[in-house]
Amino acid sequence: MILHGLAGVASTATNAFLYQMGEERPSLPVVALNQDAGLATTLAQSAAFEQYFSCQLQAQANADDCVLFLDCNASPAMVAALQAANEIGCSTMVMTCGDIVLLSTPVSIG
Repeated sequence: MILHGLAGVASTATNAFLYQMGEERPSLPVVALNQDAGLATTLAQSAAFEQYFSCQLQAQANADDCVLFLDCNASPAMVAALQAANEIGCSTMVMTCGDIVLLSTPVSIG
């Protein structure tokens, strides 16, 4: 599973999947895409921050991965990542606290 989203939420969710947290189960493979400060700085300096999550997905994701998007709005970076995940063939799920109309950008969710 690959998580995209709000820094604190994505990191907490990642830890819940990685560590047993009192449950009898194996650790589950998961990556949070919000941890690379160097990449964020590089892309921000080149005015390409909307690629922050999508370029990580293109490098790390496979068609059998599930990508969970946790975001309060449909930022350009999230929409680009959703498009990249769909192009790769990943299963995707979007959880948002914002108005779902924000996701009306022509992106195939499924």
